Amino acid sequence: MSLFRQIWLAVILTTLLAFSGSFVLGILSARGYLEEQLAIKNADNAEALALSISQHPGKDHVTRELLISAQFDTGHYASIRFHDPFGNLLVERKSEPVASDVPSWFVELFPIGSAPGSAKISSGWEQIGVVSVASHASFAYRELWRSSLRLLVWFVLAGSLTGVLASVIFRRLKRPVAAVVKQAEAIGERRFVTIPEPGIVELDSLAGAMNAMVVRLKSTFDDQASRIEELRRRANHDELTGLANRAYFENRLQATLASEEAASGGTLLLLRVPQLAELNARFGRKAADEILVGIGRCIDIVARPHHESFAARLNGADFALLLPGVSDGGASADQLLSSIRNIGITLKDVDALAQIGACHFTRGMSAGAVLARADRALASAETVGTNNWQVASDEVSAFQPTSAADWISQIHGAIAESRLRLASYPVCTVDGGFLHDELMLRMQLDDKSDWLSAGQILPMATRVRLTGELDLAAFDLAIVKAREMGADATFAINISADSVENEAFRASLVPRLQAIPAGSRFWIEIPENGLLRHFSAVRTLRDAMSGTACRLGVEHVGRRFGEIARMQELGLDYIKVDASFIRGIGNSEHNRAFLEGLVSVGHGMGVKIIAEGVESDDELNALRSIGFDGATGPLLSRRVSG
Repeated sequence: MSLFRQIWLAVILTTLLAFSGSFVLGILSARGYLEEQLAIKNADNAEALALSISQHPGKDHVTRELLISAQFDTGHYASIRFHDPFGNLLVERKSEPVASDVPSWFVELFPIGSAPGSAKISSGWEQIGVVSVASHASFAYRELWRSSLRLLVWFVLAGSLTGVLASVIFRRLKRPVAAVVKQAEAIGERRFVTIPEPGIVELDSLAGAMNAMVVRLKSTFDDQASRIEELRRRANHDELTGLANRAYFENRLQATLASEEAASGGTLLLLRVPQLAELNARFGRKAADEILVGIGRCIDIVARPHHESFAARLNGADFALLLPGVSDGGASADQLLSSIRNIGITLKDVDALAQIGACHFTRGMSAGAVLARADRALASAETVGTNNWQVASDEVSAFQPTSAADWISQIHGAIAESRLRLASYPVCTVDGGFLHDELMLRMQLDDKSDWLSAGQILPMATRVRLTGELDLAAFDLAIVKAREMGADATFAINISADSVENEAFRASLVPRLQAIPAGSRFWIEIPENGLLRHFSAVRTLRDAMSGTACRLGVEHVGRRFGEIARMQELGLDYIKVDASFIRGIGNSEHNRAFLEGLVSVGHGMGVKIIAEGVESDDELNALRSIGFDGATGPLLSRRVSG
């Protein structure tokens, strides 16, 4: 039984006891008063009757009887008796009790005694008898019943008012108590949140202590995250421009080409500053560095509007820009070159700042092939002249998206006609044990076409704002699959952060979370970048997930690790580290130090750390020694299928 129910029960019992006691005591007090008044009335009437008989001239028996009868007829008497001095009954008048509207049970429960009044009758100095008078108690019962009803009505009103006041007080108390309880539950779920002090002395100290603990934990995580982010930056970024370095870029390119979730194709731009040595000689190292920083800033501006874009400085004079999902390399190259030309305006006699080669790539190509294609385009640009760009002419796109209107029609048709399915990829412990299956959506445009991967579907689905409908459809397929598998169902489902931002999507997802079959285990995975962009919406969804069989995980973690302290508010179950940090981990001490720090912080938050895109035994062994809990990727898929 909850604390407030126990308090309510105590208040109700106490109120009932107090009111019942007061009610009974009030009735008993009223009854005593009425009995006293009846006794006084009987005594007064007896004295009056005795005086009347004593002073009457006639002292014969008939006269006395007439006087007693006259007195009896004037009031509601139960009896009037006249005895001689020796106790013999000479005259008696009595009547049956008067009918009353008082319930018989009340009369039996609270009987009213009517004590008879008596007086002596004398003639001169001689006593001639004793008269006794007893009145009916019916009027006293009626008055006692009415006063009891009035008292009961008052107690009911007072009790109701007490209940209303208690409800108001409890409601005011319940909010701060619920806040403290919710904070304690959040800490139990590894979500470290602070709350305002409740304003109740007993709870203020508790809330203050818990807030202080949360602040200390957050501070610890922030410090660790800052140090690890600095390690990541040093290991993977160019110190001058802040862009990625060559090793990190190549890993990211390989991960993009191999990822099921990445766009099916895109554009790679290679940019070269052809006269860097001359710029150093003419303007000095500092000025040349400022030019390189400006070029890096131009590349970043072009990259920023494109989802999953990635910029790097490959060496002193060479830069690269990866644009997944962008098919028009010429437009991006022209925009970049125009921005760089503005830098050259301030430099006297400098006519060559950049030459750009662009190429289109598709998923499944090797990183070397894509770089070679872009390098050929760059060589072509160098032969044409200064400040120009060229696009590789041997581009072939494996999948050409149609118009937005066609995509809307095709996605709606695929959902309506059940041309959707889920592909399963195993996630295992580093020692080979099974953790869960990661489910990814596939879609067929028509009955005869190939199945499209998530990377081919989601870019256009995002553009036409249909990711929510696809995510709900994927969740429905997962629930059907879980019902078929029973208690063995352990699934992780990728959800777009753009879907989570939609309130209608969250409202539609909650009933599905509650419909997860008993015994099944579900996880929702959201990419790190999208989670941080729509953090409030994700936190709202996480609150709605409480009490369901579904937990929350984050994928592609590491690119914005400096903000991991925010993630601990969500009570994550695991994080999946982006494949670009895993590639060649055995040969990268800097990345190893970063991953060791990430594992330390993650385990401090109570979450599992899983590696993405593991391709070789060497990578898996390195991850095991670092402290990773699990892994997924081509190596694990081959082992499970084999």
